[in-house]
Amino acid sequence: MLIKEYRIPVPMSVDEYRIAQLYMIVKKSQEETNAPGSGVEIIKNEPYTNGPGGNGQYTFKIYHIERHLPAWFKAILPANAMKIEEEAWNAYPYTKTRYRCPFIERFILEVETCYQADFGTQNNIFNLKSQELEQRTVEFLDIVHSQPLADIAAENPALFHSEKTGRGPLTSDWFEQMKKNARKESIMCAYKLCRVEFRYWGMQSRCERFIHEIALRKTILRAHRQAWCWQDEYQGLTLMDIRRLEDETQYELNKRMANFQNHNCLPITNSNMENENIKPTTTSLSVNEINQPLSDIRNRKHSIDNMNANRPRINSFPIPPLPRDETTDDEYYDAESHIDVIPNSRSLRSLKHSIDNNEPILSNFDDDERTYVNSSLDDNNNKCSIDFLILIFYGGNVFSTEESFDSAKQTDFLSFRTTFDSVIHNHYPRLQGKTAIRFVECRSICIETINLLSNLSPYRITNLSYDITHSETLPINAIPLFAISNTNYQTILNNAIESANKVYQEFLSSKEGKYFSGQVNYNNM
Repeated sequence: MLIKEYRIPVPMSVDEYRIAQLYMIVKKSQEETNAPGSGVEIIKNEPYTNGPGGNGQYTFKIYHIERHLPAWFKAILPANAMKIEEEAWNAYPYTKTRYRCPFIERFILEVETCYQADFGTQNNIFNLKSQELEQRTVEFLDIVHSQPLADIAAENPALFHSEKTGRGPLTSDWFEQMKKNARKESIMCAYKLCRVEFRYWGMQSRCERFIHEIALRKTILRAHRQAWCWQDEYQGLTLMDIRRLEDETQYELNKRMANFQNHNCLPITNSNMENENIKPTTTSLSVNEINQPLSDIRNRKHSIDNMNANRPRINSFPIPPLPRDETTDDEYYDAESHIDVIPNSRSLRSLKHSIDNNEPILSNFDDDERTYVNSSLDDNNNKCSIDFLILIFYGGNVFSTEESFDSAKQTDFLSFRTTFDSVIHNHYPRLQGKTAIRFVECRSICIETINLLSNLSPYRITNLSYDITHSETLPINAIPLFAISNTNYQTILNNAIESANKVYQEFLSSKEGKYFSGQVNYNNM
């Protein structure tokens, strides 16, 4: 698990930012729900007591991300893989949000936020334990300096001027000037503690870093820049006005989602239109469990099957058909066989019985037909149960060393098989017993390059006093592209091909692969 704390100062009061935050959530939900396959369903929006932060407002939302995925990828995913569930507890100035994807059972993203009228100087505002403090990294985000790569002029605090308040544009040293004048009444710092857990073999650290550095950092930075630049839209609104907007938005978004789904869905029965109470998948959590950090509940099981079986269907939104996007990026293969002259296996067994007992039925067959029947029976008996052979070219990751390669290989092999079998069992039961996996070892040839780059990289320096805005763009994963310049590249490539052929021949010679005539798939990891 990676733990990172962002501290984002904004030149407005804590009370003013409360309205800004709530208004921004409403507006962004409306903007996102603009087309089929993309949108937000607000399932619950109600007060709570004795929860995270005390008393506040609880919301449960479902984000539909289907439109953001390529058609070929959607075709192989179950429906619950294209939804993100969000639970939020808003007891301002403290908030807590959890994100889950029902399809990825071992992924959880949790964000705790505390809004304070200071300059971001509180070292342990979330009362972390010593072990968590050692894991935590802290980064300050300046809404003027820390500009996103894709900047929008209308959302740039260095350019925005408020007509209602007269504030802005912000200068490059606005934060230092406020600290010098000690104007705490006009400053708000958002402390955001982000925990990301993605417990899957071979991908955990890489995916957790990606979520932190790309998804979270950019989203948090842009949201606070928008909160400042949209202030003319929410100036004068009260908390009661915001609650009314939330109710209207919930009704409007659910209406939009229903229209999107009804426009593209298959016919449904009356039983699918019955009204049922919609409950989030995690409503069984107790108050104590809600208040616990992820590190205390990380071992709790979240079975996809149980989750979906216990959860009522959102009946007002029928399930759309499988997307068939007729673009050049998609490939569909039709392989229909029309064989009318070959008898089925029961007929073959009956004929075989007649042959063995010299029954009169054989008088109707000539020698060619007799030979055909016997050969068909032999082919049926010699059929291999495996339809798909998957060859995995394993080279570890770009950070693998000679010492760690063998141990990592054993762990990754076991994890891959376990995960693969679990996915097949839960989502593709027809493929059980029809796939075989073999691994082809490919030694890394990038070790020297990695060591050299690590020694040269400025991002190894710790405790930097300035903000690194482009550290996430360091192309570590592009290093294998330089492998072709290695003098041993062709030799290593030939060795890998020979190893693959050897593994394939060993499979054909094994009991499992005898008479194999199915499809061979190549993958790498």
